[in-house]
Amino acid sequence: MKGFKSVFLSLIVYCGMLMGCSMTSSMAAQIQSQPHTFLHDGIKRTYSIYIPEGIEGYHPVPLLVALHGGGGSAKKWPAYTNNGFEHLADQEHFILVYPNGLEGHWNDGRDIQQFYCQREAIDDAGFLASLIDQLTNSYPIDADRIYVVGASNGGMMAHKLAAEYAEKVASIATVISSIPKNLAGRLHPTQPVSVLMINGTDDPLVRWEGGPVKLGRQTNGDVISTDQSIKFWTENNKCPPSGDTDTLPDTDPDDGTLVTRTSYSNCSSGSEVMLYKIIGGGHTWPSRQEKRGRIGKLLIDKIVGNRSRDIDACEVIWQFLKNHPKRHESRY
Repeated sequence: MKGFKSVFLSLIVYCGMLMGCSMTSSMAAQIQSQPHTFLHDGIKRTYSIYIPEGIEGYHPVPLLVALHGGGGSAKKWPAYTNNGFEHLADQEHFILVYPNGLEGHWNDGRDIQQFYCQREAIDDAGFLASLIDQLTNSYPIDADRIYVVGASNGGMMAHKLAAEYAEKVASIATVISSIPKNLAGRLHPTQPVSVLMINGTDDPLVRWEGGPVKLGRQTNGDVISTDQSIKFWTENNKCPPSGDTDTLPDTDPDDGTLVTRTSYSNCSSGSEVMLYKIIGGGHTWPSRQEKRGRIGKLLIDKIVGNRSRDIDACEVIWQFLKNHPKRHESRY
């Protein structure tokens, strides 16, 4: 019974974390991506890649690396975001890749012993950097427009990847995620990286104020606060000490959230750091669409908190990323 409860809670959290998991209906059919394998450090790694039709006429094109959350996979995540990134790839002509973490998790540096990748110190940052190299050698990808997005565990992995391989990544976007505490003071990016963070103030797992990543009685490492994570990147990018904040329209007054946006512009090499603060938001992927049934929504929201329907995270993320390619002006 205890094992069943643990699995059930994990399912609830993953469904609530991302877009359209319904407890009462089957998932909508997803756009199929091509599965691939890749050998890194003697370990067979897998990923799916989505290449829009007609992209041959656009050379070179951006690459978006999308990192699933804990317990997720390349197969599951597109459906949870209602294929938001696939639709954007069709419209904006970029290549989309979904790598898989080992056993559904990434080694983001929290040192969680129950996760194989962290217990065995799997070099996921090195795997992702090598995968980027292989993809840029195999497809007409613009090396100055390589972007990374991640949710929860995937967002923590995006922070780690960008900090350790800043020369490969132009900009990142993370949702319901902060920098693992174990990495604080150990990350030293060699170049500016533009960063967008989308976090909820009432997230019960990855708390706004930092501390233990906790579900029920189970603790999965610690993170620094959202404000500290933003400060890490503004200091690295040599941004002004204060940002400009505006409040976005409350387009859905019934969702229990309000969104503010703080931008730190005029940073080194044209970089920018931006925070979408989801006031009242939980451990969820913001979206204007609601794919869950009423019972599923009530059950999941009770555990992971409110989902903001004032913004669409996929649209916000792509707009930010595409506006922040890598620039080569020296910051020194």
